[in-house]
Amino acid sequence: MTSEQDRAAESTMAELRLEVGLFRHTEQIYPGKLLVIRDGSWMHHAVEDHEFDPHRERLMGIAIWKPLPEFAPGLVMVESDRGEAFVAIVAGESNRPQVGDPIIDAWITRADALRKLQRGNPVSYGPVPLTPLQLSAATYEVSQRVRESALGLLNYLRGAERESLLAIARIADVERPSDDDLTGGINELLLLAERELPLGSSDGEEASAAIPDGDQDDAQPVALGQTGRLVFSTLAGVDPAVLCSIRDIRKRMPLKDQLGPETVRSAVLKLIEGELAERPNGPRGGVRLTTKGRTRRKQIES
Repeated sequence: MTSEQDRAAESTMAELRLEVGLFRHTEQIYPGKLLVIRDGSWMHHAVEDHEFDPHRERLMGIAIWKPLPEFAPGLVMVESDRGEAFVAIVAGESNRPQVGDPIIDAWITRADALRKLQRGNPVSYGPVPLTPLQLSAATYEVSQRVRESALGLLNYLRGAERESLLAIARIADVERPSDDDLTGGINELLLLAERELPLGSSDGEEASAAIPDGDQDDAQPVALGQTGRLVFSTLAGVDPAVLCSIRDIRKRMPLKDQLGPETVRSAVLKLIEGELAERPNGPRGGVRLTTKGRTRRKQIES
C-alpha cells in the first residue's frame, strides 16, 4: 500500500479501537467480559472477575464483541439483565482445571483466550462472525484488559507472592503482551496456586479434595454466626482491589440487614483473626478478604 493508504488504514483502525473501547461503558457485555455456566443451567452468564464463584460456576471463556441481534454459528446464548443475548465467545483451555481463586482463574482464562486470538485461532463454537478489522480491534481491547488485570493481580497478591510474578509484572508494563509473556504469566500463577491454594477440580468437586491431610479442618464449614456471615458475604461481593472501611461495608449491606458500626468492626476483627480478611495497609486501613477467605467462600456461606 502507499503511504496514504497506510495512514488511512491506521486511522480506520484507531477509530474502530476507540469504538470497541467504548463498549465497556455502553454495553453489559463487551470484549474480555467473562462468560460462565452455572450448576443446573446450560445458559451462559456474563460476570465481573470478582463476582465469579469457582465453586458454583465454570469459566467458559470471554466475550469478543458486544451482543449481536441474531443467533449465528460461533455465538452462545447469554442471560443478562436485559434478557437473552447472542455473544461471540473465545474459550479458554478446556482441559485446564480452575485453581479456586476467582481473580487468578479469571486472569488465566482471559490470557488463554488472548493467546488464541493472537495466534489467529479464536474458533471455539464455530467461526467468529467478525470482520478481520473488527477481530483485530477486539483483540487489542482484550490485550488491554489483560494488562489492566495483571496490574490488579499485583495489587491483589501480597509480599513474596507478588515478588515471584515477574512475567505478570512485565505484562502490566508492555503495550502488547507477547505469546511468551502470556504463557509465562499463566505458568507463574499456576505454580503460585499449587504452592498456596487448594486447587479446584475440573469436574466441579469441592476444593477440599485437594487439601493436604494436615489442613482438612480448613475445608470444613466455618462457624462465624449470622453477623460474621453477613459481613463476610458483603466483602465477598467487593473487588479485592478495593479496600473497604467500616462505613463502606455498612453501605453495601441491604438496608434491612444493616448492622451498627461497632458490630461490623467486631466482625471484621474476627475475620482478620481467622485469616479470612486483612488490612494490607495497616490497622487503620481498609479491609478485604484474603486469598484464604475467597477460596473458603462456599464452606463459610454454607
